Amino acid sequence: MRSNDIKLIPDWKKPSRVFLAYPKAIRHSYTFRGKRRVDDYDKLVPFYDQLIIRHIPFWIPATILFRAKDDFALLAAQYGNDDHNITAAIQPSLCYPWLRDYAGFAVRENGRKKIMKPMFAPSYLPAGFALTCEKIGRDIVPGTRCETIPLVWDGGNLVHNGEGVAIIDEYMFKRNSRDIKTTEGRVLKKTRAEIIEMLQKKLGITHPIFIPSKRGDWLHHADGYFAFLDARTVAVEMPPPVQVKKALAKLDIKIVTLASCLPKHSKQYPDSIEGSYINFLRLGDIILMPRFGAERECFMKNIRILGKYAEVEPVDDAEELARFGGLLHCISHVI
Repeated sequence: MRSNDIKLIPDWKKPSRVFLAYPKAIRHSYTFRGKRRVDDYDKLVPFYDQLIIRHIPFWIPATILFRAKDDFALLAAQYGNDDHNITAAIQPSLCYPWLRDYAGFAVRENGRKKIMKPMFAPSYLPAGFALTCEKIGRDIVPGTRCETIPLVWDGGNLVHNGEGVAIIDEYMFKRNSRDIKTTEGRVLKKTRAEIIEMLQKKLGITHPIFIPSKRGDWLHHADGYFAFLDARTVAVEMPPPVQVKKALAKLDIKIVTLASCLPKHSKQYPDSIEGSYINFLRLGDIILMPRFGAERECFMKNIRILGKYAEVEPVDDAEELARFGGLLHCISHVI
C-alpha cells in the first residue's frame, strides 16, 4: 500500500461523531510503582452531564458508552425534550473513561473511513483492566471497518496534522522492545525501524517526530504537550525540545504557545494537570476548553490565541477531571 492511500483524520476538522465513556459506577483500586491507587471516577458524573447537555453541539451526533441503561435514562431526564443528538451504547464491562487511549485512530483509506486499532496494554494499568478496555475498543464504532496495528500504543500518544506529520513520545520504542501478551495473543517486539515503517504503512505517517520522554511522566502521552490547530500550526504550553523545534521548522510548521497555569514544579504532575489548557476538545469550528475555578488570566489569554482558529467555549469545573491526570481530549474519541 502506498502511503498516500491512507491518511489520519485530524482533530481540527469537523467530526461526523463524538464518543464519550460515561463514568458512572467506574471505580477501581490497584498498585502502581509500589503505591496503592484508588480511582473513583463516579465523582465525575456532574462534569460529564454538563459537558454532554450544554457543550456537545446538537449538529454533531454523540455516542455515549454507559454501563447500564438506567444511567442513560437519568441523563436523558435532565435534557428532557431538548434537541440532543445522543445515542447510548451499553457496555456493562466499561471500566475506564479515558476513551482516547483505547478507541483506535480514525483514518480514510481510499476515501472510506476506517479505524486502525493498536493494542492497549499500558504499563500503568493492571492487565485485567487493559484487556477489558481492549475488547470494548473494538466495538465502539459499529459498522466501521477495524484493522489491528500490531503495536502496543496508547491513543493519547499521538498528535498529528492529518497530512503525514505526527508527534509521538519516544517511549513507544521502549514499550514495544519486548513481547507483550494481549487479547489477540502476543505482540512481538519491534525495532525502531520496523515501528517507523509500520507508522507509514498503516497510518500514512511520513514525518514522525519523536519527543524525549519527560522525567516523571509515566503516561508518556504527546497530547499533554501538543495540539495541532491546523495542518501548519501546532500549539504547545511549554517550549519543546530543540530537536523538535528544528523538525517542525523544517516542515514549515508554526508553533503557537498557550498560557499555562500548571505549576512548573508541581509534585502532583502527572497525576493532576489542573491549570493546563492544551488538552482541549476540538469539534471543527468549536474548541471546548477547560476552565478551572476562579482562574481567569490564562484562560482569557488562550481565548485570544485560539479564537483565531475556532470559537472557544469554556467548560467549567474541570479541576476534578484534571486531578485524574487528563482533560477533554483524553476522555473523548472522534471520527
